[in-house]
This record gives sequence, structure tokens and C-alpha cells, in this order.
Amino acid sequence: MGPSRLRPDAPRGVGVRGGPDVLPRAKITPRPPSATGKAPCVAVLAILLAQSFPGRGGRIASAITAAVGVAFRPQTVLFWPALAIPLVIEAGRPAWSPGRVARAAFEWFAIVLVVTILAFAPLALAGVLDDFLRGLRVLKPGGEYYRLTPATFAMAWLRRLETRDVIVLGSILLLLPRATPPARRLAWTWVIAWASVSLYKPLSPNVHYYLNHPLALVSAVDLGVLIALIAEAPIASATFRLVAILAATGLGVTAKPPFADPTMTVQVVPRPPPSPCDG
Repeated sequence: MGPSRLRPDAPRGVGVRGGPDVLPRAKITPRPPSATGKAPCVAVLAILLAQSFPGRGGRIASAITAAVGVAFRPQTVLFWPALAIPLVIEAGRPAWSPGRVARAAFEWFAIVLVVTILAFAPLALAGVLDDFLRGLRVLKPGGEYYRLTPATFAMAWLRRLETRDVIVLGSILLLLPRATPPARRLAWTWVIAWASVSLYKPLSPNVHYYLNHPLALVSAVDLGVLIALIAEAPIASATFRLVAILAATGLGVTAKPPFADPTMTVQVVPRPPPSPCDG
């Protein structure tokens, strides 16, 4: 096997494609979190576009956005079950029929496919697409890099259950029977989003801190949904609802952010140069 086409001048053993030329995983510098942190934001944006702009335009915009998310990170397909709710509801207006929904779904998936192909087209034009696909072999389940088992997956998922999320999701489900139909659709979208996105980190080959971001983002939206349900709930008094909203808001607030250090901030503040008169 000769040198990689991505690095024609690289000696054997320090290439960048899959197979014998690939460097050991431990010697490869991991991507910065910013390179993968965009993916969940783009996936959430796809859901918001489908909810905020019902109609064909919103469906097309959400499909393009979802495809961009997949190009960043394939795991963003875990957001798609939640995305299906506003898309199916929108496609069924004004009169729901399986044919209308099927045509809308076909259009959405076709746009996602085309945009995804365009996203990877530069690799094909550069003649390195096969190198890219060959490098994906490292993600094969059971390999040296991807050692996920049912037991490790179950333990990783259980660790994702936080008391705050259980309280928020349980409260949403308790308020759903009294909510209006639009509020119920909104709430179910983000409850399903939490359920599917909770698999994001457990399914990933390696555990990194930035893999907490997708579920944290969805949890923040769920907290907003809960506050909206409390605000419009036809129960108790306005004072009780205000107290409940303040209590729910407190679930998303910490007394001191974990990485806040005022003393370090003071140390890095630029100091004015000494005045000549001080001499």
C-alpha cells in the first residue's frame, strides 16, 4: 500500500487515510469543541424553523438546515424524530391525508439528500472521497476505536438522567392534559427531542465533554416549554403560577457557574502603563 493521496509526500505509517498508513488514534490531535459544537445548534434550528414557519418554505428551510447538521455530525439524525412532528402536522393542513404527508416527507428527504451530497462534493472533486470513506472504517462497532457494548451503552444513558431533567419532563407530562392543542404539539416535540437526543453521547465512540452540549441545549428548550405551559395553565391563581414559574426558572440557574473565577478575571484585565510623573 503506497502513501496516501491526501499526503503524497508522507512516509509509510504517518499518512492520514485508513489502513496501515493511519496514525494511532492517541497521537491524533482531537478536533476543537467548536468544530462539533455547531452540529446540535444547527439541528435545533431545523426544528425551530419547522415550528415557526409552517408551510412549504419552512419545510425546505428545515431540510437544508438538517442536512448541514448531518454534514457537521451524522449523530444529528437523532433530532429527526422530534422534527417529524411539526413536519407531519404542517403537511396535513388543511385536510390531513396519507398522500399529502408522504409527498411532503419525500420532498424533505430528497432535499436533505441533495444538500448532503453537495456538502461532500468537494471531497469527490479533490479525488479524496475514497480516502474519507476508508477512514470511516475506524468507526466500525467492536473495533479498537468504537468499543460500545449494550452494557456500556446502558450505563452511559443512565448517567444522562439528571434530577432536573426528570422534574422538567415529568412536570410537562402532568400539564399536557390541560394544555391547548398547539401547546401539546409543541411540548411533545421537545419531549421526544430529549428522549432521542439523550442517546447522542452514549452512542458516540469516545466520551468528550462537548458531547453534553446537545442534551443541555434541548433541556434548556424543555425548561422554556414547561414555563410556557405553567403560564397558560387554567389552574390555580396567577400568584401560584408566578411562584411556579420562578421555581421552574431556578432549575436552570446555578448560584455560581462552574468555570467562573472573578480573581482570575481581575488578573488578566490590562493595567494602564505607569505615568512619567510617577518616577
